[in-house]
Amino acid sequence: MKKIALITFIALLPLYSQPLQHRILIATSTNGLDFVRQNIIVVDSGDVPDAVIGPDSQVYLYFQGLWTPTFDGIMLGKSPDGLHNWQFYQIQIPGTQNWPGKPCDPDIIFKNDTFRLYFTGDPYNDMHPETYSAVSLDGINFALEPGVRFEVSGQPVLDPSLLWTGDTLQYFAGGAPPFYNWHAHSLDGINFTQEPNFFAESLMLANGIKLNTGYRFFGFRNLPPGGIRSLYSLDGENWTVEPGYRLQLDTTSGLESLAVKDPAIVFKDTIFIMYYVTRKPLTGINESKYQMDNSINLEIFPNPSRNGFGIQWHSRIPQVFSMRIFDITGALVRKWDNILLSKSGGFFWDCDNKYGVSVQPGIYFICIENNAIRKKIKAIFIK
Repeated sequence: MKKIALITFIALLPLYSQPLQHRILIATSTNGLDFVRQNIIVVDSGDVPDAVIGPDSQVYLYFQGLWTPTFDGIMLGKSPDGLHNWQFYQIQIPGTQNWPGKPCDPDIIFKNDTFRLYFTGDPYNDMHPETYSAVSLDGINFALEPGVRFEVSGQPVLDPSLLWTGDTLQYFAGGAPPFYNWHAHSLDGINFTQEPNFFAESLMLANGIKLNTGYRFFGFRNLPPGGIRSLYSLDGENWTVEPGYRLQLDTTSGLESLAVKDPAIVFKDTIFIMYYVTRKPLTGINESKYQMDNSINLEIFPNPSRNGFGIQWHSRIPQVFSMRIFDITGALVRKWDNILLSKSGGFFWDCDNKYGVSVQPGIYFICIENNAIRKKIKAIFIK
């Protein structure tokens, strides 16, 4: 049987995670390149934002947020100036209530007086989520559109990002082979034609914006050095990574930790407004009561993965835990007892079961627990 490899991670990477662990912050710019932090928290449990200017000139910010303390879903925040006075709404899409893989990863397009929301979903529980869409006239009440917008046979498609460039809708998404983005285009926003996978210096593309001349897409790195960068295109087809970073991690304010990622951009009045995601710090004035109660934060990367998962923890104090890995049916796959976890570290699961045989592709749940705390995170193993 293969042994579990205990290692210490020096690089702290932006990871797929739950909204509870992240917050959405604001930075602004006069030129779309040099952004200044405003130290404004839009929402203190949110992830993967996208934004547009609506017909009433308000900013419509869609994101994955907490509907309840234990359940997340797509949410909308509306603000007259994009900075303050936010009103929040839960976005429920009739027809998706019973989907095993519920709507997540919102991306919004506003065109011809209509909001079209693209999102990730898995209605068949085949563990290969696809991109779907819903439409609305008010940005709050959406109707599910029939069919799948984009899928790749046997592969997951995650976190879609779209931008109209002239009469062509450019589509990018995660879940492709490492460091690549799925890429497609559409002329009507409904029917998409797949293009070769898109590579841009290992950037994961997040959101784009039309400029007076050309287009700019923003992305972030899943490898160190992390940070938010941008690509420019004059025609929407040929993209060049622009020099430097639009934003990098800065922990001096006490609002950020680990990384900055998933930027969403709007141009409001005379400024560019960036809504970006960071990990909520584990220590300091922003700690929650639960985190101060000797909690542990658990993360995995890459996710999805073809070759195994790096599992990383952060704890206020060293603790002894047991670890269990379950499949989607609840069957036990692997277990380790009496693991001493230091304050920060990690290990690697090679996707073998307790017999040393590689598990089948699918969804797995990695659980760490002791007498006081239980933490669970979802991992997607693909081939």
